[in-house]
Amino acid sequence: MLGAPDPGRTRHTGVILTGGSSGLGRATALLLAQAGRPVAVWGTNGERTTEVVRLCQGAGATACGITVDVCDFAAVRKAVEASEHALGSVGGVVCAAARLRIDSVGHMDFSEWDLTLRTNLTAIAHTLEAALPALRKVGRGASFVAVASIEAIRGSGFLASYSASKHGVLGLVSSASRALAPEGIRVNAVCAGAMDTPMMAAALQQYGGEAVKQQMIAAIPLGYISDPKEVAQVISFLLSPESSYVTGAAIPVDGGMLA
Repeated sequence: MLGAPDPGRTRHTGVILTGGSSGLGRATALLLAQAGRPVAVWGTNGERTTEVVRLCQGAGATACGITVDVCDFAAVRKAVEASEHALGSVGGVVCAAARLRIDSVGHMDFSEWDLTLRTNLTAIAHTLEAALPALRKVGRGASFVAVASIEAIRGSGFLASYSASKHGVLGLVSSASRALAPEGIRVNAVCAGAMDTPMMAAALQQYGGEAVKQQMIAAIPLGYISDPKEVAQVISFLLSPESSYVTGAAIPVDGGMLA
């Protein structure tokens, strides 16, 4: 029998964060850095990525920044290799890169559909596949966290491609968690609700602005849109030895919207 992993083995291993230059990825990188965990911040905007790396280093953590398109499998492989070299090891991966566009059945733009699914689903599969050799070097206790959404559980009429992509994330997480459990590598998803991020702000501007925002808040039992730090804390837990018996989970962090 495997038994519980040694908590000392993974607590200070490096973590890769896709979408690490903005929103939830940024908040997670800073939280991990403040705890002393080495981080590789991946982003598409070099200037923002460099800023997050500087803040992580200012907190005393080892950090590197990599500009990468997560839809490019070859580039993702190279980014994993560079991250492992810079951090010394990779014991955790967080896939927070995402694309959100307003669309609905009957009004579909399938070029947008394809890009959303590549960014939100296929890129997570790319990253898991590319990072797996590094995670296997760390072995038992290594952790992979995919950022899903409450849309992965219930769906929205005006988020067709986004909802479909996030449903797919949960399928991937369920399959991967079973496949990797014998090696002690854990795979989980966080189903985030409304967060105060640049991505959500852009979607609100596209869909209806302040009036829609107030309707959203009214639908949240806790009565407010979360700071991404609140979701980052759950991700940090899933990366830590304290969650050693959690795998294949899809954890809502949504202020009670799915209650």
